[in-house]
Amino acid sequence: MENALGMMLIIALMLVTLFTLNRFCNVMKEIWMNKKVNWALILQCFVASFVTILLFFFISENAEMLNVPVSPANPPIQR
Repeated sequence: MENALGMMLIIALMLVTLFTLNRFCNVMKEIWMNKKVNWALILQCFVASFVTILLFFFISENAEMLNVPVSPANPPIQR
């Protein structure tokens, strides 16, 4: 069950990352095409980036708890 939770978190991280890239591209397209800044799109981009960073840090800190395999080239630090 823990492995399923870890996989769901990793899939959520990928989806939020793709959403962030989508928002960023929409902001750039809006600025390029209409020569105006849409602050709602910029806010969405920043919020999605913040959620992506939080998810990444949560997954990296709790990789052992989530039973996510860790690369042998980068072993977890024993505390």
